Amino acid sequence: MGFPFYSISLTRQWALGMLLAVAPLIVAVGYAIWSMDKHNRRQNELVESTAAINRQMSALQELVKELERSARQFVVLQDARFEKIYGEKYAKLQEQATALERNIGSAKMSDMVSQLLRVTHRSALSINSPAKRDAAPEQLSTPKGVAAEETLNEVVGPEFEANSLGRLTAIFNSAAEITSNITALANEAMNASLAEQKEGFRTTQWWLAILGLLALPASFVIMVIWSYVITRPLNNLSQTIRRIGEGELEGCAKVEGPEEFQVLGKRLEWLRENLELIEQQKSAFLRHVTHELKTPLAAIFEASALLTEEIPGPLTSEQRKVVEILFDNAIRLQEMIQQLLNFNSVRLAAGGPRQTLELPEFLHKSIERYRSLANANQVYIEIPKTSIEVESDPVLLEMIFNNLLSNAIHFSPPGSRIALGWGKEEADGEQPRWWLEVRDQGPGISKHDKEKIFTPFFQGDNKRQGATKGSGLGLAIVAECLRHLGGDIQVMDEEPNGARFYISFTDYT
Repeated sequence: MGFPFYSISLTRQWALGMLLAVAPLIVAVGYAIWSMDKHNRRQNELVESTAAINRQMSALQELVKELERSARQFVVLQDARFEKIYGEKYAKLQEQATALERNIGSAKMSDMVSQLLRVTHRSALSINSPAKRDAAPEQLSTPKGVAAEETLNEVVGPEFEANSLGRLTAIFNSAAEITSNITALANEAMNASLAEQKEGFRTTQWWLAILGLLALPASFVIMVIWSYVITRPLNNLSQTIRRIGEGELEGCAKVEGPEEFQVLGKRLEWLRENLELIEQQKSAFLRHVTHELKTPLAAIFEASALLTEEIPGPLTSEQRKVVEILFDNAIRLQEMIQQLLNFNSVRLAAGGPRQTLELPEFLHKSIERYRSLANANQVYIEIPKTSIEVESDPVLLEMIFNNLLSNAIHFSPPGSRIALGWGKEEADGEQPRWWLEVRDQGPGISKHDKEKIFTPFFQGDNKRQGATKGSGLGLAIVAECLRHLGGDIQVMDEEPNGARFYISFTDYT
């Protein structure tokens, strides 16, 4: 078959098939677990980031308020401790603002943070003590983007003393506005992250739905394909057994597939070889026996003919009856031998090629052959005038018709009729068929005998007309021929009495 796994055991094939069948489902479930875990991690990161940003914004707002409080306390009380507190709060403000800028990660946020630090840094310089107002510019903590000369001028300006509280109010109002803008920008960034997370989750859901819809059909297709791969050797094994059972013993009974099937194939081949040998021995025995019987049977016929013609001398009436009994039984023995040979030949051979036959013309020869027997039994044969053309094996078809007609003649009482019939029929949606029937007015066939009449050597309750008994092989030969031709037979009762044999075949013409 070309598959490396084809010869492994059936159990392993089933296990491998189940694994392949559930593989799409496993992939779908694995992808779902991975996607949900990834979404959960992102969700946790978003929650943590949002919480951190909220904490940083709250701390930022609180620090701005504390810076304003420290600055006002310093201006009013002129206590150096508040200057130190302001510096510490400003350092924390720088730390929280930098962390918030890093979490948001946008250029606009960086600009706003720089503005906040610059504004609050101006406030810090404006509240320096008089001792620090004369400090060199390089000793002052100047935020990024703020010129040292400008801040220094703000410190030493003549208007500082009168407008300190007013400047503080203006500066921290600006700082509060910047803080509000930072809060709005942070909320906007968090909302954007949340919307992105929702969109990613919806995309994941769509992919999961598509993967789930594809996984089930994929598993089903894999199961169907794998079932075919596994059951194909089983079908081959079944066909091999059927051929052997039908007597087709030619050819090797090799079975490919799993190890168990290969073992069965070897056993079947052993069985086929033995059956073939038995059939050959049986055929040879039948040929030998029939040949040996024909020689003395011919002598019996010759002797009976001489006695009937009174060549040895005149016969009494009693002696003539004995000769007639002898002659009738010789005829019966000859018929049985011929039927036995026919039955054996049909079982061992499927006949020749099909031929196109004009059915009435073909059957006319057999009818004429049995015409004398029918006349002797005072039986009339009715022949239809219709003509049909069929395709069949002439040898097997002739054997079927001869046995049916012979049985009908032998079982018909004197003065009765035998009706023959043939024709073609068509069925909707099915291939056309042709049929052939033989009807007689004999004793018929009982329901009990209908199930057994095609068994070799079986003879029913009703006996045939005349002194010569049947062999019980005629209908068995008919059944074998029909099997080779692919035909069907029905046995029905004929009213008011008699039997009807109806056979049909596929019409290939």
